[in-house]
Amino acid sequence: MPTMDAILDEIKEHFALPRAPALFERIAAHEGYLRTSWKKYQTVMLTGEMDASTKQLMGLAVAVTKANDYMIGLQKRELGRSGFSDREELEALAVADFFDGFDSFAHALHVDSELRPRKLAAGDMSLIDREIEVNVPYVVESDDATVRTVYDEIKKTMRIPFVPNIFKALAHQPAMLEAKWESYQAVMGTGQLKHLTKELVAVAVSAVNACFY
Repeated sequence: MPTMDAILDEIKEHFALPRAPALFERIAAHEGYLRTSWKKYQTVMLTGEMDASTKQLMGLAVAVTKANDYMIGLQKRELGRSGFSDREELEALAVADFFDGFDSFAHALHVDSELRPRKLAAGDMSLIDREIEVNVPYVVESDDATVRTVYDEIKKTMRIPFVPNIFKALAHQPAMLEAKWESYQAVMGTGQLKHLTKELVAVAVSAVNACFY
């Protein structure tokens, strides 16, 4: 079993620092906790099928959502070491910011998720448009030209046969709906990061916010 000094040396080597990050140095006051924490970090960040840089982007998104300056700095440093540009980092932060706000809307409006994978995979659309204690009714159909245009664009862009409930809740204010949709496209549909990477960042943010939707 490696000694505490050996673990700290391994941590320093991994992060390419003359001293272990402050978090691990503080943890070192409890040798057993240092050992298990470092092992957990290695298991989560250094093994598995997902590349480490995507995990670092998700870590940055979580740190920003929780306003943890220390972890923001650490993840930004690791992304820099991975070769990520400032522009790519900004893209990830834009995704985190957008979905943090989207989560707030979903919570405030009590929007229920229609995305039930098993039922949708089986072709069961019975949950679409269903309202469960929502603060505002969903706008399923509208005569407003802006709403109809945005709805058509959403289905075409997302390649789904329905409009997600969060947009139907926002459609009471067509201008707001349009602005949110334009923001979504700007954040998720452009830039250098892969769309899947951005979706993973969004999942990380929503998980922190306990936003099932």
